[in-house]
Amino acid sequence: LMAASAGYLEWEASVNYNDTFKRNASFFYKQRRNYLPSTENLSLATFAENYGGTISLAKSANHSLRVTTSWRKLTIVSPTITSQAPDNTLVGRIEYNLRAWKGVLSLSNFYEVGSGLEMKKDYTYLEVPAGQGNFTWTDYNSDGVKQLNEFENALYLDQANYIRVWTPANQYVKVYTNQFSESFNLRPGIKWGNSKGLKGIVGRFSDQFVYRVDRKTMSREAIHALAPLLDDAGDTALVSLTATIRNTIVFNQLSNKFGMEFTWQDVRGKNLLTNGIESRNNKFNEVLVRWNMTRTLSLVTKYRDGIKSNSSEFFSMRNYRIRYYETEPKFSIQPGTTFRISFLYRNSVKRNAADLGNEAAIVQKFGSEVKLSKLSKGSVDAEFNYLRISYSGSIASAVGYEMLEGLKPGQNFTWRLSWQRSLAQNLQLTIGYEGRKSPEVPTIHTGTAQVRAVF
Repeated sequence: LMAASAGYLEWEASVNYNDTFKRNASFFYKQRRNYLPSTENLSLATFAENYGGTISLAKSANHSLRVTTSWRKLTIVSPTITSQAPDNTLVGRIEYNLRAWKGVLSLSNFYEVGSGLEMKKDYTYLEVPAGQGNFTWTDYNSDGVKQLNEFENALYLDQANYIRVWTPANQYVKVYTNQFSESFNLRPGIKWGNSKGLKGIVGRFSDQFVYRVDRKTMSREAIHALAPLLDDAGDTALVSLTATIRNTIVFNQLSNKFGMEFTWQDVRGKNLLTNGIESRNNKFNEVLVRWNMTRTLSLVTKYRDGIKSNSSEFFSMRNYRIRYYETEPKFSIQPGTTFRISFLYRNSVKRNAADLGNEAAIVQKFGSEVKLSKLSKGSVDAEFNYLRISYSGSIASAVGYEMLEGLKPGQNFTWRLSWQRSLAQNLQLTIGYEGRKSPEVPTIHTGTAQVRAVF
């Protein structure tokens, strides 16, 4: 008998009702007995009961509603062989979809609430072969010890040699969860795309709105426990938060001459760890203008301004709130379907909050891209960039790594070359090479090879 051995006995009874496509319902009752090791035998550790049901209503193919609920009661039979605590868990879900006016308006909603116990989390970083991870380690205090506050998201392939591994802690908190997702699309052009006058102007616009929230909170107040609010990531009652809200207004989306997009986005995240709360936020506005001057010449200009922040209760040196502005015009020449060359310039101005260090950086990027593709021989992509960076602050810090984009103050060079070819109908080969050079740092070369089979 091993420590990881386990067993269970489960049975369920259900009743189902179906009335053509428009209405159907089901209800169930379930029991489960879990067995864990005790001396030389598996002994009954916990007993759980579940009650629940689902009701679906579909007035038509363009209109549907689905409601699901489940109640679970967990009883601890043998507290000496399990660390679980008795708990009552409620989960309810509502799904609603709508498609109106032949697709001019489409709406999709998902809402789920529940309650239960949440285990506090801890994490560590494990080293993996270069390029197979997601994080990089920088010895900020030069002591040779890998500390949790010295790992950052890797921006380059050769730096990605650590992964984050979550480990459970033997601490539980009572939490109330809710998930909400809404997707709203408005496309008047489907109906008025060829109209004149005011209808024709309205038909040139479209709007896409996305709102997604996954919250866990310890607050028992109904407005916090049930309402899918985009709470401040610094709210002390929050256990975890993953949220995205984005709205994009597009003008002339189908035009091959001129088009514009305006996007507003707010991305937030928060986790309750054993050493405190860590939260992050990236909120920005973006304007993109697309102009095809001729059949071969095009210009795409992008402007973005926003605030990117990170807050950690335990590691105060990781706290920053960066206000940034970016402008990036890109000019492309494409005389045919097989060749394209582009030239771009990006100017980024960044400044940290005065109470968190007041560091400032200006990043100027001059770059060019070339793509050559032939249906029978594959494609070749090449890119070369020159980045001139000025920075007033310590580079051995989390805010320094973020503002410098993984590079160094002064003159930096980055380049990339990749070749892709289909070897057979379902086999694809990709060979890549990346390099970069920063002041007082040896040139770094990275090569990759990948074979992909599609079944």
